Amino acid sequence: LASQRLTRDIADGVITLTSDEIPATVAQRADDARTEAIRDAAPVGAAILIALILVTLVARSMVRPLRTLRDSALKVAHEDLAREV
Repeated sequence: LASQRLTRDIADGVITLTSDEIPATVAQRADDARTEAIRDAAPVGAAILIALILVTLVARSMVRPLRTLRDSALKVAHEDLAREV
């Protein structure tokens, strides 16, 4: 009977101790994970932004000559070709 009480007291003590520690540990780990996620997201966001800027620059550098070529072809088709015929 005394050993049962002692065992129950020990178990109650362990439960009380861990029930106080667990929420604090979980909160600390959640804060750490949140901080890590933010820290990891910043370089990824910067890399995406740089990639978008590069894609825009490359696309513009390709579109300008194509637009000039199209305009020249239309000029030849509408003006120069009609004059030659």
